Amino acid sequence: MKKRYCVIGKNIGYSLSPQIHEMIYREWNINAEYDIREIGDLREDIHILRSEYSGFNVTKPLKREIVPFVDVLCSDFDSINTVVNSGGKLMGYNTDYYGFRMDMGEKIRNDGYGTALVLGSGGAAETVVPALKSLGLSVRIESRNSDTKAELEELFGIDKKATFSPEVIVNCTPEDFSLNSYAPKFIYELRYAGSNMLALCASRGIRYSDGLGMLVYQAIAADEIFFGMRRSHEEKKRLYEKIIAGIREI
Repeated sequence: MKKRYCVIGKNIGYSLSPQIHEMIYREWNINAEYDIREIGDLREDIHILRSEYSGFNVTKPLKREIVPFVDVLCSDFDSINTVVNSGGKLMGYNTDYYGFRMDMGEKIRNDGYGTALVLGSGGAAETVVPALKSLGLSVRIESRNSDTKAELEELFGIDKKATFSPEVIVNCTPEDFSLNSYAPKFIYELRYAGSNMLALCASRGIRYSDGLGMLVYQAIAADEIFFGMRRSHEEKKRLYEKIIAGIREI
């Protein structure tokens, strides 16, 4: 009998997660199936997830909402995107940090960028900020939510008085944004669908990346956790490149 996995969220019918995980299953000879499950009320749906699925990924807007429903939090972050069902006990993990750091690190490895502006202060930003800092960038945050912004600044030791013209902008919000007076060299959009920023970047000669690479890397890491596997960096890099090429052809 095939094990069942899914991604949960709200209004996520566009998700590429099923295609990505199915590609991983084929490469790793895993007998499992993966689908999308729209969530109405977590209090009601968590019982179905616990009884019917061996694990699930979590996307917008539930990465923080899911935390109180897991039995064991196996993450230093207050947001999780990967949940393993271990005999009815839900174990929560975060593979977004790994996914973003891997993808972003490869995209800026030889560019010498030193400053980054993070837009948003939700669950996604919580993993993006430390990843950028680990890559050697100075970080500043802009957010409409002053409370969560202040929390992230304190948590990650960000000098909120520091001012700079960011070389990199990372959008962790579900909306397009205005550059205003900024003149970045590179924009990374966590969304991989629904953004209009590519056209703006093309018109201004700004490098641009969507979040597809992050999605693929975090999916690979999630499946390592789901199935108790460990693959080398080289194996994961080859699989990442194969999946990206396959998705771009769809």
